[in-house]
Amino acid sequence: MKKVFLSSLLCSCFLVISVVLWTGKAYAPPPGCAPVANQLNICTNNLDLCTASLTTCNADLEACVAESQIFPGDGVGNDIFDPDLPGHGPALSYSQPGTPDGTFTDDNTGLMWEIKDDAGGIHDKDTTYTWTDTCGGFDLVELSDPDGTLFTMFLDTLNTTCDGAGVTDCVDDSGCGVGEVCGFAGYQDWRIPNVKELQSIVDYSVFNPSSSVPGLTRTDYYFSATTVAFNTPFAWVVSFGGDGVNIGIRNKCDNLYVRAVRP
Repeated sequence: MKKVFLSSLLCSCFLVISVVLWTGKAYAPPPGCAPVANQLNICTNNLDLCTASLTTCNADLEACVAESQIFPGDGVGNDIFDPDLPGHGPALSYSQPGTPDGTFTDDNTGLMWEIKDDAGGIHDKDTTYTWTDTCGGFDLVELSDPDGTLFTMFLDTLNTTCDGAGVTDCVDDSGCGVGEVCGFAGYQDWRIPNVKELQSIVDYSVFNPSSSVPGLTRTDYYFSATTVAFNTPFAWVVSFGGDGVNIGIRNKCDNLYVRAVRP
């Protein structure tokens, strides 16, 4: 009886082992994975793939967080009556390239801005522009047309001339001379900021003007690219004024100051 029992036991073990081996051979590895010898290697291989994917995802997530835009604070800092009062946001911070090219970058938002000067050219702080030249009448669409000097002169000069100087037209660098680039600072995607972007460079801790960006700023109203929803012939504007920073609306036919931004 012992011999029979042993034989049966051996037979049962053999059957179990056979089933396990048969199951292993029927396993289909994931697409793109090289065949492996047994289940243990399959599990190890898949675990390695999972770990590698997780590492990649974490790296991508960190890069995404690092590149996210942060809306800057108001420049004031803590309230003088309550130094522990929070809420003023990140400090205003700007940087310029090693070789001056007429631009500065907001370290909080990552936006690149035009530096205004007093040299009489396209970047002169005292030059004003219109959003539209289709003034008068009652056609609200025509009254909102972007056909004013803001687009036909200012942005056109920055984006479609060599060095953005308005002398030689170009579509790329090949149309410019040696040492020149097509577009202001080598870029052809300059635009007018929306009202939130424009307000982000207001420094509420100073006045006349309320600005601490590199270069010059007028103590006056600047056009934004944001149309007034309830009255489309008007645009939202931001004043860097001495009597208080104002967010208001102005007719698109008005001559106002501008500052370009990208991207």
